[in-house]
Amino acid sequence: MFRRAETVRLLVERHAPEHAGDIDFATLEPVGGERLGEALARRYADAVWTARSPDGATIYVFLTEFQRDNERRRTGASDALDDILYSGFYPRIHDRGLDPTQALGDYLETYVERDVRRIDEVRDLSAFRRFVRLCAGRVGQLADLGSLGSDASIPQATARHWLTVLEASYVVFQLPPFFGNIRKRVVKSPKLYFHDVGLASHLLGIENAGQVATHPLRGPLFENAVVVEALKHRFNTGRRSNLSFFRDADGLECDLLYENGNGIGVIETKSGTKIRPGHLSALDRGREAAPARMRPGSDPRRNGPAGAGELRGDPA
Repeated sequence: MFRRAETVRLLVERHAPEHAGDIDFATLEPVGGERLGEALARRYADAVWTARSPDGATIYVFLTEFQRDNERRRTGASDALDDILYSGFYPRIHDRGLDPTQALGDYLETYVERDVRRIDEVRDLSAFRRFVRLCAGRVGQLADLGSLGSDASIPQATARHWLTVLEASYVVFQLPPFFGNIRKRVVKSPKLYFHDVGLASHLLGIENAGQVATHPLRGPLFENAVVVEALKHRFNTGRRSNLSFFRDADGLECDLLYENGNGIGVIETKSGTKIRPGHLSALDRGREAAPARMRPGSDPRRNGPAGAGELRGDPA
């Protein structure tokens, strides 16, 4: 996940500024997997870096993300779904008891005013802010660069470049479509998600958890939370992403697919007060599209990816 020393430095300065002065960032080097113990080797090798302190001591820098069912809970943060979708998973917010609206607003300003300038020359910062907010409004949707560019009043080429900037700085990621041997024409565009669902909520203008329950994008925000937890589950167990989604030309869609030795598990996310029979129709139809490999996942509360079964869509 963290392939550039500059990205590591920015992450430390942004999320752990109290430790930034202890690190000589010019000496940052990634630790190869062969140099890690068995426990750490299960993580991405580029999530562990070494550096020197000003007095020459060796420092190890570990870069991990919150997963809902461990670190976030230990801080005492609320476990209610709307609170999760509102406040997200950035460690400093929960570890220090910060107001999410204020903290995420400060984060966004710092990111735009300082980090974007370092990563790339973006001259029209107001247009870039508008572009980021438009991305939040399309969370869980196909990444349509033509529409994004048109709504942001920028050329499609600029929209493509700015989306690359957001990906390089770990603000957004794109979930690829599934290209397996399926007997239908499938959509080939990726879907857009945020690495932190709280930041997406902030960009949508949500200022407290109570606004989440009635927000028209509560469903896509919930889907974002499930997908990013599945992604973090892969990363935090030392495996690269094998996640995708499925949508065909007739509108059949399965939100999340994950491949394993037994075939392809399918996860459908729904935000509501109860499970209705129609909610599972996409799973049944998806299995008909690829009966040899595609199958609904087993109970995620026990062994599904990222504890998706615990992250229920019931209103808090």
